[in-house]
Amino acid sequence: MHLWHLRLEMAKLLFFGVRIGVLVMLFSLELWVSADEMGRPTTFWWDSVRQVKNNSSQEALRQFFRKYCDSSHIKDCDHGYYRERSGPYKGRCVPCNCNGLSGDCDPHTGKCLNCQFNTAGDHCERCMEGYYGSAILRTCRMCPCPLTDPAKSFAVGCLGVGDEFECLCKPGYSGVRCERCALGYYGSPLAERGSCQPCDCEHGYVCDPLTGDCYEADDPDTDNCFDCDICVVKLMDDLAAMDEEFARLIDQLGSLSPNATSYTGLEKLEDAIADTKVLVQKYTESVFKLKPKISELESHLQNVKDDLTALNDKAIEMSCSAVQLLKSIDQTYQRGDNLRSESVNLLQKIQEFLDKLNRSNNTGGNTEDATRMLKEAQRMLEKMRRQTCRVQRELANEELRKAHILLSLVLEDLIVPLNGSLIAADRIRQDLMDRAEDLRDIQEAIIDAQLDVLKANGVNKLNEEQLKNILKHFKALRKNQGNIIANLNMARGTLKDASDLQEMMDELKENMTHLAALIDGAKYNLEAKLELLSNATAKQEVVRQAEEHAQELTKLAIDLQMVIMNIKNSTAVHKAIEAINAFTAITAAINEAEAAAKLAKEAADHALKDVQKQDLQNKAKDLINNANALLVNAKEASIQLEDVAQKCEAYKNLIQQAEDKQKQLKQVMLDVLEKMNNIKRGDIDILINQAKEGAAGVNATAADALTRMQNISEDLNKVNVSTQDPNLNNLLDGVNKTLTELDQTFPSLIDKLNDVENQTEHLPGPTNLSSSIERIKVLIEQTRDAANRIRGPILFSGNAHIELRPPKDLEDFRTFTALNFTLHQPNTRGDGRRRRQLDYTDGQFVLYLGNKHEVKDFIGLVVRNGVLFCLYKLGGQLHEIETSEITKSSNDKAFMDRVDFRRVYQDAQVIYTHTFTSTEPNELPARINQPKTMNGLLDLDPNDVVLYVGGYPRDFTPPVELQYQGFKGCIEFSSINDQILGLYNFQRAVNITKNDLCQRGKVRTLGDYFDGTGYGKVDILSQNSFIKFFVLSHQMDAVLFYMGNENSYFFITLEGGYIVLRGVNNDAIIFERSNVKVFPQTNFIQIRLTMNDVRPVTITVTDYVNIFLGYVKGLFREAYIGGVPAAIQEKYNVFLPSLRGCFKNIQVDVTTTFTEENGIVRGCPNPLLGSREATFEFGSSLSMSPIVKDTDLGTMVSLGFKTSEENVAVLIQTGGMKNEFLLSLKDGFVEMSDSKEKLTSSTKCETGKWHYITAFRSSAGMQLNVDNTDVGDPPSPSTFPEFAESVILGDGLFGGCLRNLYMRSIQSDYTPADLSSFNQTGSVSLGFCKAELPLQDITMKRARHAGITSNSYSESSTQDCRNPKSIKHTYHIGSRSKMQFELDPEELNNRPHFSLDVQTKSSEGLLLHLSGKHGVPLVILYLDEGKVKLSVGEDEIVSSRRINDGQWHSIKFTVKKRTSHLAVDDLRTLNGQPLKGFTQDLQSPVYMGQLQTRHQTYKNVPQKSIIGCIRELRVSKLLLINPAVNQGATPCFKGRTEKGAYFAGNGAHLVLEKYYISGSTYDLTFELRPRNLTGLIFHKRDNLGQTVTLFLKKGKVVVKVNDGKQRYSTAVTPTRPLCGAFHNVSVSIRQKSIELRVDDAKSRIRRRSIARLSVHEEIYIGGLSENRSEGVEMQTSYEGCLRNIRIHQNPLSFDNASIFGPINTNECPAE
Repeated sequence: MHLWHLRLEMAKLLFFGVRIGVLVMLFSLELWVSADEMGRPTTFWWDSVRQVKNNSSQEALRQFFRKYCDSSHIKDCDHGYYRERSGPYKGRCVPCNCNGLSGDCDPHTGKCLNCQFNTAGDHCERCMEGYYGSAILRTCRMCPCPLTDPAKSFAVGCLGVGDEFECLCKPGYSGVRCERCALGYYGSPLAERGSCQPCDCEHGYVCDPLTGDCYEADDPDTDNCFDCDICVVKLMDDLAAMDEEFARLIDQLGSLSPNATSYTGLEKLEDAIADTKVLVQKYTESVFKLKPKISELESHLQNVKDDLTALNDKAIEMSCSAVQLLKSIDQTYQRGDNLRSESVNLLQKIQEFLDKLNRSNNTGGNTEDATRMLKEAQRMLEKMRRQTCRVQRELANEELRKAHILLSLVLEDLIVPLNGSLIAADRIRQDLMDRAEDLRDIQEAIIDAQLDVLKANGVNKLNEEQLKNILKHFKALRKNQGNIIANLNMARGTLKDASDLQEMMDELKENMTHLAALIDGAKYNLEAKLELLSNATAKQEVVRQAEEHAQELTKLAIDLQMVIMNIKNSTAVHKAIEAINAFTAITAAINEAEAAAKLAKEAADHALKDVQKQDLQNKAKDLINNANALLVNAKEASIQLEDVAQKCEAYKNLIQQAEDKQKQLKQVMLDVLEKMNNIKRGDIDILINQAKEGAAGVNATAADALTRMQNISEDLNKVNVSTQDPNLNNLLDGVNKTLTELDQTFPSLIDKLNDVENQTEHLPGPTNLSSSIERIKVLIEQTRDAANRIRGPILFSGNAHIELRPPKDLEDFRTFTALNFTLHQPNTRGDGRRRRQLDYTDGQFVLYLGNKHEVKDFIGLVVRNGVLFCLYKLGGQLHEIETSEITKSSNDKAFMDRVDFRRVYQDAQVIYTHTFTSTEPNELPARINQPKTMNGLLDLDPNDVVLYVGGYPRDFTPPVELQYQGFKGCIEFSSINDQILGLYNFQRAVNITKNDLCQRGKVRTLGDYFDGTGYGKVDILSQNSFIKFFVLSHQMDAVLFYMGNENSYFFITLEGGYIVLRGVNNDAIIFERSNVKVFPQTNFIQIRLTMNDVRPVTITVTDYVNIFLGYVKGLFREAYIGGVPAAIQEKYNVFLPSLRGCFKNIQVDVTTTFTEENGIVRGCPNPLLGSREATFEFGSSLSMSPIVKDTDLGTMVSLGFKTSEENVAVLIQTGGMKNEFLLSLKDGFVEMSDSKEKLTSSTKCETGKWHYITAFRSSAGMQLNVDNTDVGDPPSPSTFPEFAESVILGDGLFGGCLRNLYMRSIQSDYTPADLSSFNQTGSVSLGFCKAELPLQDITMKRARHAGITSNSYSESSTQDCRNPKSIKHTYHIGSRSKMQFELDPEELNNRPHFSLDVQTKSSEGLLLHLSGKHGVPLVILYLDEGKVKLSVGEDEIVSSRRINDGQWHSIKFTVKKRTSHLAVDDLRTLNGQPLKGFTQDLQSPVYMGQLQTRHQTYKNVPQKSIIGCIRELRVSKLLLINPAVNQGATPCFKGRTEKGAYFAGNGAHLVLEKYYISGSTYDLTFELRPRNLTGLIFHKRDNLGQTVTLFLKKGKVVVKVNDGKQRYSTAVTPTRPLCGAFHNVSVSIRQKSIELRVDDAKSRIRRRSIARLSVHEEIYIGGLSENRSEGVEMQTSYEGCLRNIRIHQNPLSFDNASIFGPINTNECPAE
């Protein structure tokens, strides 16, 4: 068989990675036909080709085909390589060029595959679509257009310019960040799963960009031009982008400092930018030059493509012809094959026939027929043999010849243009490769330029930091330079004064020398004369007294100098005055001394004359000798007498002490004997046994109660309560029985415990049972909460009732009541008699809330003729609402009706839902009651209020309207106001058995409701990676999440609407806060906490909140959601309330359930989640635009308020309404005013209590009602300015609380307004009243509801901060510190012993000194060159040890009449010489610190104190701890310190007198870190009486300004706690405004007057003097640290300030 085969192949040519869609048709034909079986040789196609035409072109083409198409010559490159098609490595496998971002590429083209790090391109050289950054630097990030979520990024690309981005939006999106839909599209890209869809509008209409609704673009009735609006919007976007860019550039340029380093950095940056511009310009020019060549090449390639396309078409036609030929050949072959098969079959049949014929011959058959048939067969066979296929063979050969000719033509026409195209392609490829190399060089140059720019930026940043440090040092040096210059000037003045004094003293010295010479001459004359006198010794006393008098005058002069120097300030002028005064005093003293000497000389002359008259010289000599002898004997006797007297005094003291001790012991013995006589032996055993039995009984009772309560708690946690649970009856019966027993036994149990505690006080080992009692109380509260959360209806038989525990605080119920419950009545039986028995036409009692004994106001529900009626009585007026007939059903399968009763002031609404527990509930239209009355308060007695359900006890007489028999049916309670309320938490249950239950259908609920008092606990496994949940809440301050163990914890809270994360992890303190307010929320928002992320702890807020906690996987075992237990609150000092709101879809990796619940119930009451109460600070307000305008019927507004002020300019202003008015407070009276008249209440409102106002205004006039009784005085004229177009609460002029605001005309629901929906200005705290938040017991606080009363929340910011750890009995003194300790002078003059411990690094400085009667220091203790020196009189003792090493050293010294002793660290230094110039006449006080005198005798003694700590200062074992005067001495603290000034309180303050100012503005900035959240920080008063006062008040920063005409006040509540960190505070006073800023929070108020310019002012920091405290609100001095105080940007120095009280101006404790 001969086979011929025709094969057609096609290939694609690729040049330089650019796909050229040119198909080159490569043909190789192999034809096959069938031949006969004659054994002819087979001929193949390639042999035929060689025979037909064997020219060079065909051989070249055949070799080309074999090279590139024969599979035996092709081998694929390895992974990561591709075959190069050009260049020096043509045909070889080279590595993929992917910039290191991919290891895989196409093996033929080299195009990179699977680019990493969000890159794309043939060589991974660019970022993916929708990403920005540098692919080379691996910084490709998702474009924030508008968000970085892949599902929320709608940009094709973006460009980051600094902190801003330019987004290239996808089709259909527009905006700077692609945050809205483009023209012709609609949708909300920012919404969850939001996107933009094309508008489907006809007739040229456009669609709404949000809803897609179609409308005419240019409606002539609307005056809108859609195209113009689009242009304006785009223009505004462009302008906004330019504004942001300009602002960013301004900020960057503003941060640069004008110095050489900055200019150098800018010049380098400019050079780098210029080089980059040159490179970019070169690149642009190269691209521009290559554009024509590329266009030309593209045209050539297009021509080649066209030619190849034409050849392709021809080849396809030829291929089709060949295919048809092959088909005909196949058909011919098939026919021949069929013929051959038929012939073979025929031969077989003939053979069979011959065989049969032979057999028939053998058997004697008919041979003639057989012979005839055989001949016919032979004839036919011969004919067939003569048949031949020559004609068909010739036709096939002819067709084959034509095919060869056609193939030759095709090859000739194809090879020439193909070779030319290949040559041109090689040339083009080489040019492109050259250009690509140039482009790569340019790209590398650009990358190098970028790196240079980055390096330049880094260098610039380092230079900026170094420049800042240099400037900082320069400022410090400049500041010190000023001080040094001032000190030099002062020193020059002092030296000048000293030189003047020296000159005067030289003159005095000369005069004194002259006088001394004269006195010496007189002395010699006197001695000569005394030798002649015998009785002249009597006159020596006069001379001695004159000398003593002169010495006393000299001391008085010195004292006068000291007093003058202490009173006057240490300025040059004052020093000159002191020098003049001292000179005058010295001159006067010398004159007095000269006069005394003159008198003495005259007396001596007079005595001499007398002696000369009596001739007594010999007698005088004898008397002198006798007197000298007697004097010696007297001195020796005096010395002995002093020693004996001291010993006698010591013995006398010992004897007296022994006698006192003896008397005390005797009295003690008498008392003991008396007690022993009164004790009876028999009573001892009885008392001990009784005490033991009582203690054992109490312990047993307590243990039993604890065991039972724990069992109850465990059972409640384990059991999933359901109405279909068969064990529910037993469970509820056990709960009811246990609660009843606990209610009965708990009071007696507490009494017994108290008795036992009193008895055990007398036992040797007293037993404290308070912890057991507290545990029992907690368990009881938990059990009651669990009973409250049990859901299930109770069947009332008509003679049963339940008394529930009424709300503990009824203040909220006065204005608002919300009851939510379900009920049903049973079906009647078929017979009439039974039906008549169950038909109570008189009615049934359902509920009563009111007083028990004195019925006044109440809320009640009754059934009349099967219809439920809601009644409420307010101020003596009864109101009634008829609802609907109650659904009747069987008790086994009850269909319960839901009743939502809501009353706000006098208006009420009832929403009734039939068959609420079925699959098809039917909610009826709301029944509304709006009475024409203004009495809207429900007044109940807290001590007499009761809540009865289903019936009432016999000792209670209900109001007439409720006097019906008990209810017969099922009732189930859900809530009252926003408290969880269940019937199983009853106080008393009468005739309720375990069988009185109803079976109802399951109620479908969404989420869990947290009532603000509890929490939910979840378990965390070691493999869990995240926790997430959805939360809905209107609160702004609450506990959201806690997770912790012994060493680490995380606390997530809501503070002012921000999410705040606090914690400790691996000893690292964590504090993070969201950058935007997240709460309040009107829709569910997802909170996700990630525990297995290595990124830093952060909080990100997008469509959800993502909190990264770091890698803490496996560290924690449990977490609390929505709140925490009381123990954790106390442990971390957290007083935020639990969150009130709804949670759903709580997951710990997967969906989980709470393992412990408290204050949680199924279902979310959305209408009751609003914030109904708010606290306003000065400068804050709430506002809203009225959604619905009021009508001619009038406007009615009701609200409650509480404030400590008697004058409030704005409580509420109803602007933007037809009947607008203003409510205010003036002198304690409520005032209602409009533009024409005003009403004033007749009763004054008491401050600090809640008051409620209802105001109504219509065209007929105004009405006012205060506290349900005061209707106001007659109207009077009013001149109030125009109202704003909005409802405003507070308006920045109110400080206090508002609650339960209700505006009848503009509110559609009957609940108080949700204040979280108002626009907030300033510091407003929602959900509670801060004035009602005293610190109380945490356990009691948890039992109350956070939204009803005020005891559930206490801001941490209102508590005092933790004080630094101080060292007991220590004082830190500085160089100017002074202290005075008052002591009894007898203690100081009876051989006093002094001891103290010192810690210092000062080499010199004063420690302690004492003065005599005339103020001259007699005892001085100081340091000199690090050694302790004791100066007593004219003598000094110097220790050999240096103590200025910063360690504690003890100093002890003793002063006696003749000697003194000094011991340093118990190393004693003894002065063996008698003291000179010292008389032991020491006077109180004992001075510590700076020296109080400048006496010349002590010129070598340092005048200033040491800098360090003094501990345990004692005088004769008396500890001195309370100085009478303290100027600059604070306690010594443990730990490290930092720069700043520390104020220790207790009246401490600084005073800067005559501080000169200029200008009409005032700027004050500083940093503070308080230890007490209340105290005066800054007060200034100028010569015109204008004041500025800044102080802390319960954690708020308040500033008050008085410009002489107006008083202004504003306050700011910091966004983060003041404790533990420094906060930036600034006060800026301008001509038209006053701004107070604390960190990020600020408040600004307008000024209505202009201040007068003053010359100088007095500044008080930290407190006030008593004579300056008048008119200042804050009297408490500041306690904490201050630093970086600046006035008008100038640093404020304390060097010249007067210090009063304990202040350290140099350092602050760091902790």
